[in-house]
Amino acid sequence: MYNPIDLWYDADMSNRGVRMQHDDCDSIIYMGIKIEKKDNDVRLINTKKGGNFYKEVTDEQYDMFFENGFLIGVYNVVKANTERSLNIVTETINEELTGTRNEKKYEYLKTKRMNLMNKLTDIIKLIENENNKHKR
Repeated sequence: MYNPIDLWYDADMSNRGVRMQHDDCDSIIYMGIKIEKKDNDVRLINTKKGGNFYKEVTDEQYDMFFENGFLIGVYNVVKANTERSLNIVTETINEELTGTRNEKKYEYLKTKRMNLMNKLTDIIKLIENENNKHKR
């Protein structure tokens, strides 16, 4: 079980992502997840949600980070983001098939869906690899 400061050090020691320092705030961004440390306050932010104003991860996602650590937490949030995008693209494909039937848009959406499915497969492999490291 991790506490917020342990989570920060876990992220720092993973040597992944981009580290930034601004005034009295340190942060690391990895795969669209930003962890910020200001004094002893640690926040996790999902840069894929909220448009111009990023949103903090949900309480359920915080629990996942505290239980599994930074990397597995990041991979699971990215997996959820990708699944959400895949659902949106799939719905749009269905609307396109029943609506305007624009062939170029349909082909674009099919390609985008395939790319998202490949990304989802890669993320699942990362989660499995990380879980296997912790089982040893």
